[in-house]
Order: sequence, then C-alpha cells, then structure tokens
Amino acid sequence: MSFVQVVLLLLLAAYGVLFALENPGLTSFPLPFGRAGFTLPAGLAGLIWFLAGMGYAALLFLPVVTRQARLRRRAARARDAAEARLTSTLQARLSSAPVSPPVAVPGPVAEQVPASGGN
Repeated sequence: MSFVQVVLLLLLAAYGVLFALENPGLTSFPLPFGRAGFTLPAGLAGLIWFLAGMGYAALLFLPVVTRQARLRRRAARARDAAEARLTSTLQARLSSAPVSPPVAVPGPVAEQVPASGGN
C-alpha cells in the first residue's frame, strides 16, 4: 500500500511543478496525455490542491485507522471468549458441588452487663 501512496505523491508533485510553471493570474491545468487543458482562477485551483492534499492525507491515515479498529475487534472477541470460558467453568463447578442445607452454628453468647448508675 505504501508504494501506491509514494507513486500518488510523486504524481501530485509532478503535477504541482507543471502547475507552477504555467501559472500567471489564471491557472492553466494541462491534461497529462493530451495537448488540451482547462483554465481556472488561482483561488479555485488552490482549493482543488488543498482538497487533493486532504485526500492524500486521508489515504495515509487509512491503514492506521483500519489496523486499530481490527485490533479493537480482536481484543473484544478475546475478552468475550475468556468471559464465556470463565462462565462455563463457574457453572460446571457450581453444578458439581454437593448441595447441603446451611447449618446454624451457635456462637458465643454475649453476657449482659448491667449498666452502672451514676452512684
């Protein structure tokens, strides 16, 4: 993918040089494989170059964004699988444990101490 990005950048740079060489007040855009072209005001041409640069920057960030999204999905799947394994293990242990009624264990009996008066 980086090869395509480098080639795209070189094509944009070559076209930018061609643009700079033929750029008085009005901007002339020659077509790459022909003798024809079209003319635009310099402001509109600058806007087109700005948009082309934004598109190129988006292409540069696209692999990073897709890789991060793929890693997040993989981590979520791993977390869900671990949770499912833990849940099934807990259910298996709870179902295999013998069920016995709770036994009341008598604890120590607290002695009642008479409250001393103010005497």
